[in-house]
Amino acid sequence: MTSPVKATHPDGDDFDELALGFGQRRVLLLAATLGGFTIAGAGLGWMLGAALVDQPVNSGLIMIGVGLVLAGVGWLVTVGLRFTRKLPEPLRNGHKSAPSTRNSVAGGWVTLGLVLAGVLAILLFAPRGREPDVVALLPMIVAIPVVLLLGFHRIRHIMANRNELYTNWLAKRHS
Repeated sequence: MTSPVKATHPDGDDFDELALGFGQRRVLLLAATLGGFTIAGAGLGWMLGAALVDQPVNSGLIMIGVGLVLAGVGWLVTVGLRFTRKLPEPLRNGHKSAPSTRNSVAGGWVTLGLVLAGVLAILLFAPRGREPDVVALLPMIVAIPVVLLLGFHRIRHIMANRNELYTNWLAKRHS
């Protein structure tokens, strides 16, 4: 793909390789916060599950707070990379990134299915599966792969639209 932006790269690097580098940079920024958001999402699941069965929600609230603090730390650690005006490093072998992103999303769906099957098995077959303290934790268990799957979908979107995202970033950088 030829791009009118290529003229802004005097070193002669290929636009697609630079766009891939930019996409990888954006994925790294997402990955820095995804762990914290996963913990916060699990805490939200725990809080909602506890509220549904009239259990105390304090542990879920603490978990949400810890997750948001960790996401904030991830954001702060990458603040230099978030606001850089430096061109990304060109990445070669970009054809290898698309299959790995598809595999991550497919793996996320498989994991979510297995977790849902496990939660259903706990509810139906575990001796204490329907007791309020156990039921309160089950939404937390389901929330973890859900948040990760949302992150994988966002990564897939970034990589699929990297040329457009990179072009927009270049336009902002030069304005």
